[in-house]
Amino acid sequence: TINLSRIVLAITLGLVVGPLMGGVTGNPYLMQHIGLSFPFWMAAIIALLNASALYVIFKEGSVNSVRRRLSLIKGFICFVLAFRYLSMALLSISFLLVQIAWSLYFNGISLLLFNEYHYSSLGLGFFTAFLGLGASVGMTLGIRFMMKYCKTDVRSLTWSIVLIMLLLVSVVLVDAVYWQWVWVFFIAVFLSIAYTNTLVLYSRHVASTHQGWIMGVVMSVATFAWVLTSSFIGEMAFMDLRLPFYIGSCSIVVSLLVLWVYKKRPAVIFSF
Repeated sequence: TINLSRIVLAITLGLVVGPLMGGVTGNPYLMQHIGLSFPFWMAAIIALLNASALYVIFKEGSVNSVRRRLSLIKGFICFVLAFRYLSMALLSISFLLVQIAWSLYFNGISLLLFNEYHYSSLGLGFFTAFLGLGASVGMTLGIRFMMKYCKTDVRSLTWSIVLIMLLLVSVVLVDAVYWQWVWVFFIAVFLSIAYTNTLVLYSRHVASTHQGWIMGVVMSVATFAWVLTSSFIGEMAFMDLRLPFYIGSCSIVVSLLVLWVYKKRPAVIFSF
């Protein structure tokens, strides 16, 4: 669990630096003198540096590789296989619902801050960076605290989801702008903990030779949630800026119920 948290920490640090760079490079002064494409050129340069570092530094751990044909539907296949066995299907449904709530919150809070509190691109950048800071704290201190007192990943995941539910309700009930900074920090803390615990639970469903494959299954489930919510978040916000948070809270409640059923069933090792 701790080792996986280091991987997620690397991701969340990008949530700190990236929005800050986006807010700075997207401010009206630079846009006027350099052009609207400046943030995208910066992103392209960073991607090139990343590819170069990966090529030079990274060494493949396994020397035995199997040549496979490229499959354009592999992501869809991974998503379907996540529901092959009941215990894994229950975990996938719970994870899917959490990711739906997370996507609704992440997209909805930007719309709320922009439309109701008139945040600029720089303000939204700082807010998202603060979210990333919360996730980083969750990956460094939060996950160790939760595992110390909860002892198991299932218990840690359960408590994290309960706290996320309470925080999402608070977003709606106590919506003063300064409280949104408090809510986003702790939502990010417990979401990062829940994500790491979920990765560990998924990994126990396959043998050591298929750990990379199961991570692909996790990403396919998460991606489906974000595609699903992104397709109608605009219409929801048009009806009510807080509607995404209401639906996200309901999604979290259902996720808890599914997780409770999952805890009652033994984990099944996926067979190939």
